[in-house]
Amino acid sequence: MLNIGCGGRKISCAVNADINKFVRPDIVCNLNDGLPFKDGTFDTVVASQILEHLGDTEFVMAEIWRVLKHGGKVVISCTFAGHPASFQNDHIRFFRPRDFTLYNGTTSSTLKCRFRIVSVRHTHGYTFKLFPLWLAGIFMEKLLNSSKRIETVDKYACHVAHFLPMKEFVVIMKKELLKRSFK
Repeated sequence: MLNIGCGGRKISCAVNADINKFVRPDIVCNLNDGLPFKDGTFDTVVASQILEHLGDTEFVMAEIWRVLKHGGKVVISCTFAGHPASFQNDHIRFFRPRDFTLYNGTTSSTLKCRFRIVSVRHTHGYTFKLFPLWLAGIFMEKLLNSSKRIETVDKYACHVAHFLPMKEFVVIMKKELLKRSFK
C-alpha cells in the first residue's frame, strides 16, 4: 500500500510519501515530479486530502495508475467543493465526486489512465451545532451514501450544498486497462 501526501496521517502498513521531510515520511518526493516507484508496485494507493493542493491532477492520476497493479484500487478523499473548508489558502483545485468520472475512459482518449468508480461516500462534517440542520445533514448523508448514482450527488452539489455542506467525500476506484486504438 502507498499513502501519498501522508503529512501527519501515516498508515503503519503502508509506504508513506510526502514532500515535507519534517513529517518523517518513508519516501520524500514531490508528486508533481512523479512517483519514484516501478510500474505495478502497489495493490492500493491512498490519496487523502492531497489532490486539492496539486496543479496537474491528470498527471498525478496517471502516476497513481502507473504504480498500481492491474485491478488495484485507489482511495481518494477530498474536501467537497461547496464546503467552506475547500476555500483554504493552500487549496488550488476544487472537487466533486462527478469530477472523477473523467477517468472512466469514455470522455477523453488523451488520458493516460483509466479507472472504474467502485464507491463514493460522504461525511457531513458540520462545524455548528444547530440540531435541526445537523439532523437534516445526517439524513442527507444517509441518502447520498445509499445512492448508487453519481447524478444524485451532483444534484445535491447544485441545490443543497450551500445549506447543508458535506465536508468531504471518499471515492474508491479500481484500475482498468487502457483501450488502445490500432491505426
